Amino acid sequence: MLTAVLDRSEATDELDGSALSGSRSVSSRSAEYEEAFWQAKNALYRRGKRIGRTLENSYGVRLCMVDGIPLTDRELLIEAWGSSLADEIIADDEAATGAKQCAGQGQLVNRCA
Repeated sequence: MLTAVLDRSEATDELDGSALSGSRSVSSRSAEYEEAFWQAKNALYRRGKRIGRTLENSYGVRLCMVDGIPLTDRELLIEAWGSSLADEIIADDEAATGAKQCAGQGQLVNRCA
């Protein structure tokens, strides 16, 4: 059986994440975290979800459209694998990079307000 694999460049231009604020840049995340993020997108794609372009808004928050809804990294990981595994992935990244995720905000920041 052939399985479609989501190409990281496959996308649409529907994203407007201007309502969210506070984040650290994508480049400050660990390689393992980035791989988990792309695997989560691929898992959702294989389940038939429509995956849009991954962009950062003007505040540096990364958002990805999933079935027409802009999701933060945390929301995307939860959608793919549930909150327990998403929390583990985020905690591992925090330990590796020293950044924290503000509870309930789904945004990675250097310091929670």
